[in-house]
Amino acid sequence: MRLPFKALLLALASAILPGGAAFAQPGPVPTSVLEILKTPMIFYVAKGSPDACGPGCSEWIAAEGAFDTGAATRLRAFLTRQRNTNLPIYFHSPGGLADRAFSMGRMLRERGMTAGVSRTVPEACRTLDEKACIKLKRSGQTLSAELSALAVCNSACVYAMIGAKERQVPPGARLGVHSSRLIKLYSDGRVAVMNPGTSRTQTQAREAQTRKYIGDMGIDVRLLDIASKTPHESVYYLSRDEIASLRIDRRQFHETGWMVVHAKQLSVRKLFIEARGPERNEFRVGIVDLSCAAPGRTGLIYIRGLASNEGGRAQAMGLVVDGKEMPMTGLSSAGKLDFVDTGSTFDRWGRIDARDFLEQVAKADNFAIAAGSPGRPLEIATATKLSTAGLSSAIGTLREKCGAADQPAGVQRP
Repeated sequence: MRLPFKALLLALASAILPGGAAFAQPGPVPTSVLEILKTPMIFYVAKGSPDACGPGCSEWIAAEGAFDTGAATRLRAFLTRQRNTNLPIYFHSPGGLADRAFSMGRMLRERGMTAGVSRTVPEACRTLDEKACIKLKRSGQTLSAELSALAVCNSACVYAMIGAKERQVPPGARLGVHSSRLIKLYSDGRVAVMNPGTSRTQTQAREAQTRKYIGDMGIDVRLLDIASKTPHESVYYLSRDEIASLRIDRRQFHETGWMVVHAKQLSVRKLFIEARGPERNEFRVGIVDLSCAAPGRTGLIYIRGLASNEGGRAQAMGLVVDGKEMPMTGLSSAGKLDFVDTGSTFDRWGRIDARDFLEQVAKADNFAIAAGSPGRPLEIATATKLSTAGLSSAIGTLREKCGAADQPAGVQRP
């Protein structure tokens, strides 16, 4: 039996975000920093496609793993060896030792570096086991790789990242904070977690040190207040509003490239952040997802983070390509998706058959998502414009899944 049109769209919308699958998931929160320190940080240079790390940027430094006792020393030695001193650094880390993070953050600031949160995916590692992949990352080679925004930067990592002169937290990346624990370092390299009630004086001194560091980096010290309210055994993920208001990343608009996401259902996805609301100071995440709705059909789902002046009223929503409007159907009432953005409310829209959209967008440099009132033209002047760069090749990966029937002209298989 064939599902009704809207039911099929709802099934598609539910499938692309099953409990946060394919988003940056930190896994269980470690009960001790000692567990985190078992994966010491690795630094290596990666090279991607043109503009992989921003306009004119195709090479970057990957920083993966924990802020262990030797991380700051290794980073300084690594940076000293680099011929290109303008490379940005991208973190994907569960955290570690805060004092090492402070040292690394000050190092980034001294050098005027750009830092961000993204996961580096070396091409060669796709066919290697974990041990061989780690060995390759430590080889000193420049690795061909992709840069994925679906990454986490937790605890100490946040303190290192905010030290950079410019900070980039793309949509899909998460910043996790929690209260700290005092750590004792022994001369033989051992690390021990101190009892929370061991020394109030030491605890107050560490808090003052952290507050000073945050202020020195030009970040609102409310960051420490937020972290202090979260038990050490948990993680609180900063909302996009908090990331902006704390002065970590205040960009009014940013979009990821088109990503092929291998989750329960293969899809091609773009995420973006834009400032909206009456004062344009509410930062909201949007997601455009293309996946196989049925044999020969590519469905499109748009998940929209709602500003305070949106939702709760009748609206129309559509895609605009070269002046042509393509309406979308509203799928569900507003709901929370905390694994995308803490505290934000989202609604969902879609098209069960996106062939006409794909045919038009294959010939265009961009398209727009526009809202409006039912029965009236969409409000193009306030539409969100998104790039199509890389979309054609990404859509090619859906060919075998969805069949060739809806393959638009000009799209080549990768």
